[in-house]
Amino acid sequence: MKLTGFVTGAGAVGVSGDVGRVAVCRKRTETVMSMKKLFVGGISWATNDEMLREAFASYGSVLDAKVIYDRDTGRSRGFGFVTFEEDGDAEQAMVSMDGEEFDGRVIRVNEAKERNQQPRREYRNEFSDGFGGDREEF
Repeated sequence: MKLTGFVTGAGAVGVSGDVGRVAVCRKRTETVMSMKKLFVGGISWATNDEMLREAFASYGSVLDAKVIYDRDTGRSRGFGFVTFEEDGDAEQAMVSMDGEEFDGRVIRVNEAKERNQQPRREYRNEFSDGFGGDREEF
């Protein structure tokens, strides 16, 4: 068993693997991510996966480098993720690259956080009042 995260104010029962579950107050659970995955923000629209990988490869073995693209336009959204094989390499890359210039832009490098998996909101008609009730007339 490998501890990969810490939750303050709660007794961590245990965490295993790269992503694990931690019991918090017996009612909630919180996902703890390993330090291996970094968020890279502020990248140029011209930056691609290979350029991102090359920029971070000098800090250690990069398992994955992914620029995120807009599904409608196909253009880069200006951020991506880099996953390292070792936690120490990720930490060193984060400290070294945060605030540095890359591909003509100053980038932000932080520990990646797990995305909330909430379903996208869908509107059934144009009269939705935004408070859960649908109006059919005014």
